[in-house]
Amino acid sequence: MLDVTSKVNAEVSEVIIPSYYYDKLDTKQLSEFLKEIGLSASGSKETKVYKLFSFLKKQKDLSSDFKDSLLKFFLEIIKYTNNRITIEVPIKVSKRSPILKKQTLLSRFDTDEKNFEINHILQTVLSPDDNPIVNNHDGKFNTIYRHASYNQNNIDMIELAYVRNVEYSIKSGNSIRTLEKYEFVWCEIDVYKECLRIFISNNRKTADGKQLDGSIHQMKEYFTNKLSREFDFKVDFVYDGQTLFKIYRELTSKAEIKYSNRVSPYNAEIEKFVDDMKKKLKINNYDDIDLTNRIIKLFERNLIQKDFEKLRKDPLAEGRVVSLDFQDGTGSSVKATTGGMKNTEDGLVLLDMQDSDVYFDTKETIHSLKVLGIIVVEWNAIRDLPLLDERYQKPKVTYIAYKDYYVCSVQRVNLNKEVSDYVLSKFDRYRDKSL
Repeated sequence: MLDVTSKVNAEVSEVIIPSYYYDKLDTKQLSEFLKEIGLSASGSKETKVYKLFSFLKKQKDLSSDFKDSLLKFFLEIIKYTNNRITIEVPIKVSKRSPILKKQTLLSRFDTDEKNFEINHILQTVLSPDDNPIVNNHDGKFNTIYRHASYNQNNIDMIELAYVRNVEYSIKSGNSIRTLEKYEFVWCEIDVYKECLRIFISNNRKTADGKQLDGSIHQMKEYFTNKLSREFDFKVDFVYDGQTLFKIYRELTSKAEIKYSNRVSPYNAEIEKFVDDMKKKLKINNYDDIDLTNRIIKLFERNLIQKDFEKLRKDPLAEGRVVSLDFQDGTGSSVKATTGGMKNTEDGLVLLDMQDSDVYFDTKETIHSLKVLGIIVVEWNAIRDLPLLDERYQKPKVTYIAYKDYYVCSVQRVNLNKEVSDYVLSKFDRYRDKSL
């Protein structure tokens, strides 16, 4: 438990703040909730947290409306805030799957609609000294929430929340220290879109080798296996490398088209120059590695780099590609930016440069292969959502395509529902575009 009483007011009676929620609470989101329930939102995070739990402790009879608001607030706190990483796994739902219909789902769990639901959230908020979370330190995940959304007899979504108390190892120089934390994971089985989404925080290796690591791959494997057994669905195999390419292609082509238009009136002159040089250097057409197009692209790149700050700050742009990681057919990899600059990774120097497509022209090779592994995008969310909090106006998002799932990771800021839905919907929109 975390006692912040002395830091707030030494004269008031002691209020115990549950440590498992203290780290999850976001100061600005908490301020908005305090205002919503009629409390002052001034002061530090510790002050605000104290105000909330002090208020809850004094209330002997909370109305059902207030409980609903409290539940909604803490459900979003559990699902989002520092759970900046979303893993999306495609699944196969057969016509006989129990998660399609209400009755087959309830039959599978041998229960009724009321008892299928699990909800320990308010208990953990209102009774922090007597709940299943605090008393469990075995490092295993416990279910604290389970809910199914129905459309008449059809199931739209099954949502689950888990928590565990775990120790992570932190290496600092030659020393290693341990950090104890409560780790929340949110899962949702989207029956309509046939996918499993897993919301996690960025975690290290566990201090106890017998406990499950909190890495992306380990979390994906654990919850995919667990939920596929419980709800009887299969994992599909969909590689989203082409989706990342489509994001890259559209954002860069829209940003760079005006520079291409400035060069295009001189294409004939460039072509003549290339033909003259090929004759002088005795380069035949068979050996020509698309020289004319490459030189045209070099001029475009030069114009882009000269104008890069203006390109980066275009208020009308949907977003911009900050960086991408690309691997060619030889295994060489490169990190490149929209402006055409690139920084090769250490492994590249070990290869024969003449054998690497990346060596000649990363950008043209990407357009040829139409696949990317990682892309970082800064979305211009303020253009689409003008009332967004300042910290969310240009979310920087890393998208990673693995062979059977993809990852969406929002950098640095605590997440909320609006921004999470926004960055995930962007990916869905580009996935549906033609290649």
